[in-house]
Amino acid sequence: MECYTCHNNYGHGILNGNDMIEMGFRIDRKTWKGFSGISTVMTGTYTGTIGPPFTNNFAVAPGNPGTTLLREAGVNSCSIYCHGDGWAVDAGKADPYKGAISWTHGPLGGTQRSCDAAACHGTTPANPPNPVPPGAHKRHVGDLEMACTRCHDDYVSPHMINGRVAWNLSEQGSSATYKGYKRFSTATLPGVAPYGNCNNIYCHSNVQPNGGVGEPDSYKTVTWGITTVLACDGCHGGKQGDGTIISSGAHTSHIGNYAYDCATCHNGYGGDGTLMTHLDDNIQVVFNAYSGAYNQMPANAPGNGYGSCSANYCHSDAKGNKKSVGWGEAGPLACDACHKAAQTGNAVNTGKHTAHVDNVGFLGSNYGCVVCHANTVLNNFTIGDVGSTSTNMRSIRGPGRVVTTAQRGHALFPTATVMEKAVPPPLRFPGKTAR
Repeated sequence: MECYTCHNNYGHGILNGNDMIEMGFRIDRKTWKGFSGISTVMTGTYTGTIGPPFTNNFAVAPGNPGTTLLREAGVNSCSIYCHGDGWAVDAGKADPYKGAISWTHGPLGGTQRSCDAAACHGTTPANPPNPVPPGAHKRHVGDLEMACTRCHDDYVSPHMINGRVAWNLSEQGSSATYKGYKRFSTATLPGVAPYGNCNNIYCHSNVQPNGGVGEPDSYKTVTWGITTVLACDGCHGGKQGDGTIISSGAHTSHIGNYAYDCATCHNGYGGDGTLMTHLDDNIQVVFNAYSGAYNQMPANAPGNGYGSCSANYCHSDAKGNKKSVGWGEAGPLACDACHKAAQTGNAVNTGKHTAHVDNVGFLGSNYGCVVCHANTVLNNFTIGDVGSTSTNMRSIRGPGRVVTTAQRGHALFPTATVMEKAVPPPLRFPGKTAR
């Protein structure tokens, strides 16, 4: 580092006729060998001590309009690009090990001399980097607790006093880029050039393709520094109400048809959970009120194929008998995929079902599911209103009558409602017909 870095246009108090210590900041390729950018920094503040035993005085050397001089007893500190998280402007910070950045102490960051201990800019969730303009460091480092090395090289201090901004997205995937480059460096100070776009970043992907095998195949382009907080569909598909519903596996059926929330199957890890769990290279499956099991829970690596759900109420006969269903299995599921249906010899046998749906010898013809459950099914095997099949209630509807009971089963209405007098279908007994 040349003398002119901090004493630009100095004259030893003789040429300028002031007999003072002359300050003037100028950081560029000529004054600092490590500074390889094309920018020139000529702003900064120096606070110089005053009073005994210090007998010298300070002044700003001519030609340094960006240099500010302050005086305070017992203080000799700099607030300048080299020590500031403002980067493009003077900011200055205190060394967490030694206090204010002083002319009298050694390397910043104490004995560790690393980003984590650096005094120049924040690196932790509690104290994220805060350049001007701010970019998205607060979101990524502060909220998501991402390490610097997710987007930058593992630097050894000092590394920022170079007039450039470098990035390395090797940890973000083979095709990840920022401003079109996986690894690159600007030639200007941070904040001088406008921010660019992140492309093909794992964090902004669908994590795994439809089918569950392999690398992500869908990525969102996101501009670094946008102030909008991304919703679920900002990276992969979202829930109902978002612009695009997530479509992998059986998400479309569960979210689009049943209006399940992320927390139903990703309790504590979806939109209701800790954000950084989205970045740990795992898919967490934890059921809430619907209970049950998934053979890859509680966490599995994306891209290793889908698993199966079992012991879930959603796929049961509401009487404790539950079916195992593969995630992503082609649907929609028929009635008998979860419980028995109106089949001769294999009919639903709860309550009085057998007497109604498997009693052709007495009735003349069996009742179909649609006779009593018209709100839920279209016929004996096709679910009509999928939204009513997993609400922990039963819906009974015959011709002209709707009754919903607060029991486990299918439901549409919260209370029993009689619309008009029920008109049941004719019953046929041997030799005559009764109504």
